[in-house]
Amino acid sequence: MNARRTVTVLPTLTILGIVTALALAGCSAGSEPTDAGTATVDNGSPDDNANDSDGVWDFSNNDAMSMKKSITFSINDDLFDVATDYQERRVFDSITVTGVELDGPENCAVTFDFVYADGVDTDAVVSEYIAGRPASNLDRLGGTAGLLGFGGYGADIQFGDADLDNPVSHSIYISDDMSTATKIQDCATQPYDPEVELISLAFSYPGLDELNGIYEKPSLASAELTVMKNGDLSVIDSKVSGFVRDSNDTWISD
Repeated sequence: MNARRTVTVLPTLTILGIVTALALAGCSAGSEPTDAGTATVDNGSPDDNANDSDGVWDFSNNDAMSMKKSITFSINDDLFDVATDYQERRVFDSITVTGVELDGPENCAVTFDFVYADGVDTDAVVSEYIAGRPASNLDRLGGTAGLLGFGGYGADIQFGDADLDNPVSHSIYISDDMSTATKIQDCATQPYDPEVELISLAFSYPGLDELNGIYEKPSLASAELTVMKNGDLSVIDSKVSGFVRDSNDTWISD
């Protein structure tokens, strides 16, 4: 197994990984996975399926997971070792999603904690992204919202901390250093709720398509979640792109 190297991520590449990592809005549910409404084997801790527990999801399999208060997502070492492009251009080492229990029946909330790969400079990347789209007349907030995939959501988006004692429906709060985010949204009625918007995240490895002069944001792995009123999180879908396991449980190119 190869040791994980420190990577130098060019500023132009950095923020773009967050675009897919925080594609939180307007997602439609896919087909219902098997046993989506029950707690299934936890990728990292097979015996840790009780409510109020934390989960670990490393894309070792695509089983559903439910009744977790917090889930830390990362790329398993075997997959990381074969995904050489991702190794060099990755943005995140891990993303932790935590359900937040709010007062009142109206809203649910989740927080995101991002652990970045070394070399990430979000301020520089936001500035360069805005400069590359002069026709949009974006300020820093508008540029960040666009990069995070929030432009078409119609949410109240702002920098700063969310006031969870007085939550505003369909609002998104982003920390100034972009290390955390809070999203206030509708609650799922069950772990798999086909009517509620899904919480989506992805581990991308963005880069510049020099031929076309545009940015590309391929993702190595992605997941979709729901949150219920009590803060329970459920992973109802996940996928790995570009690689599959063979019958020997070895990752190979797809």
